[in-house]
Amino acid sequence: MLARLYASISGLRGDCRGVSIVETVIFLPVMLMLMAGASDMAMAVWTKMETQQAADRAMEYATVAGLEKLSTTDIQAEAATAAHVSTGNVAVTKWLECDGATQGTFDTGCADGQIIGRYVSVRISNSYTPMLAPLLPASVAPGGSIPFQGFSSLRLQ
Repeated sequence: MLARLYASISGLRGDCRGVSIVETVIFLPVMLMLMAGASDMAMAVWTKMETQQAADRAMEYATVAGLEKLSTTDIQAEAATAAHVSTGNVAVTKWLECDGATQGTFDTGCADGQIIGRYVSVRISNSYTPMLAPLLPASVAPGGSIPFQGFSSLRLQ
């Protein structure tokens, strides 16, 4: 009985049929995980770029609007639309500097002889939830998503 089993196993020693199927079964899950990880990383980079471009676009909008028509709610709406987030995720700040010192209000002027600077900035908070979120450590994806911020500032005067 044992001799017959040994004879049939030793007959398989030189048989190479089916080896490629076994190799494919071992290799395919690894390749699929690598492809899913690469696409997840590409989508995260896309979201980060889109968020930063939305902040830059909001600053372009502020430049076109000019000082007379500069409304923080309009800039906030423009940035939120471009980044595909709610307006609650967008913070717009306007400030005035006289000789490098920040003043309390944007609309007043500086004393004669002082260097005036009017600034506006936008900060957009966004996040991306990866397909492979359960496999990522909490330090990379807190709450299952990867947070991003886009920031841009501009001196108007």
